[in-house]
Amino acid sequence: MSDAERYKCPFCGGTFEFDIKTQKLKCPFCDSVLSQEEYDTMAENKKSKNNVDIKDGATELDKDPETGEDIENKDQATYVCKSCGGAITPALTSISEKCPFCGSPIILTNKIKDAQPDVIIPFKLDLKAVQEAYTKHITTKSFVPKSFATTATKNEIHSVYVPFWLLSCKADGEVNFAAKNIRTERIADRKIVYSDHYSVFRHSKMDFNDIPADASSEMDDSLMDSIEPFNTLEALDFKTAYLSGYDAQKYDVNFDDLYPRFEKRLVQSFLTTVRNNIGNYDRIEIKNYNIEFNDREIKYALFPIWIVKNTWNGEDFIFAMNGQTGKMVGNLPTSWGKFFLSSFLSSFLFLIVTYIAMCYFLEGEEQSVIWGVSYFLAIVISLVVHFCMISDHSNVSSAVEAQSYLDFESFHNLKESDKYTHTTKTEERIK
Repeated sequence: MSDAERYKCPFCGGTFEFDIKTQKLKCPFCDSVLSQEEYDTMAENKKSKNNVDIKDGATELDKDPETGEDIENKDQATYVCKSCGGAITPALTSISEKCPFCGSPIILTNKIKDAQPDVIIPFKLDLKAVQEAYTKHITTKSFVPKSFATTATKNEIHSVYVPFWLLSCKADGEVNFAAKNIRTERIADRKIVYSDHYSVFRHSKMDFNDIPADASSEMDDSLMDSIEPFNTLEALDFKTAYLSGYDAQKYDVNFDDLYPRFEKRLVQSFLTTVRNNIGNYDRIEIKNYNIEFNDREIKYALFPIWIVKNTWNGEDFIFAMNGQTGKMVGNLPTSWGKFFLSSFLSSFLFLIVTYIAMCYFLEGEEQSVIWGVSYFLAIVISLVVHFCMISDHSNVSSAVEAQSYLDFESFHNLKESDKYTHTTKTEERIK
C-alpha cells in the first residue's frame, strides 16, 4: 500500500468518498456504492488477478520537484497526486485531505500508522444541515446586527475529523460537608433565627465513560467543549474509508498534557453528584475532599466537526457544529443600539406593573415619589430582561463538569454520616 492512498472506483476510475446518507463509500461519478469490506475484497481480487493496486492516491517524493534537491524534512512530506500529478505538501497534523488541484480525496496512511485512532464517529450530518443550523443560530437570537446576517463573508465551511482523547475511569472519594437548617421565629418586634449545624460525610463511588478532550493545538478548546456531548455508544472501530473526502487531523497534544483538564471536570462532577444526593438541608458547603481516579482507560478517537468561519467588520467569527448531533455553537455580535432602544421602549410596559405595585407598597407617599420609584424599577427590570435575552449570544465556554459521561447507575455511597453539632441563634429588631 502506498504512503498516501485514495479509494479509486474500479468501475469508472473516479474516487470513492464516504457518503453520509448511506454510511458507505460512494463514487460521485457513477454512483457506485460499496462498504469498505466490499471494496477491500474487490481490491484484493483485482490485485491478485492483474497485479494492480487500485488504492493508489499519491506517492511520497524524495526530491523537491522544483530544485531537484533531496528532501530532508520527512515530517513535512511532499506527495505527487496520481490523479493529476500535482505536488501536495500536507500540514504536519493532516492525515486526510483533498488534492488542492483536482479535488481527489487522499488519505495519508503512513501518518495514520504512526498513531492509528481506536474509534471514530462518522459524519451523520451533511453541508445542508450545517447551513440550516447556522441560519437558525443567527436568526433566532435577539439583537444580532442585521448586517451580520446579510454582509458577513463566509470565508469557508469545511468538515474535519478532529482528534480527541477519551478517558474512562472509576472515581472513589471521601467528602466532608458543613450543612445547616434554618428556623425563624417572630416574638413581638424581634425576629429570631436558629441555625442547626451538621457535619456531613460521604464516601462515594461512581464511574465515568469516554470523557472527551480535543487533542489538536489548532482547535479552540472552549469551542470543542461547547459542542459536547458526543454519543460514544455510536463510535465505530476506526477504518480509513470514513476519512475519504474529508479533512482529518492527527493529535499533536499528548494525553498527559490534557489530564489536568480531565481531572478538573472529574472532580467537579464527583462533588456535584455527591452533594445533590445528600438530602434536605437549607445550606451545604464543601469543607474538604479526597478523590482518587482508578482503572483509567484511554482511547484515541476522531470526531466529526463542521467549522464555519465568517468575517464581519474586520473581525473573525468562528462557529462549530457537532457532525453527529447537529449542535451549533459560536459567539455572536450584539447591536447595542437595538438593545437599548428596545429596553427603553419596554420599560413603559413594565412601568404599568411597577406603578400598581408601588401604589400598594408606598401608600401615603406623594405621587411624584411613586412615579419616580416606579420608573426606576421599570428601567432596571427591562435591562435585566434584555440582558437575559442576549445571554445566549455567547454560548462558547470551557467545560467544567462531565455529567453527560457519568454512569449514574454506578453511583453509590459506601459510607454516610450526618451528625448534629450545634445550634446558633441571631436576633434582630423588626422595624
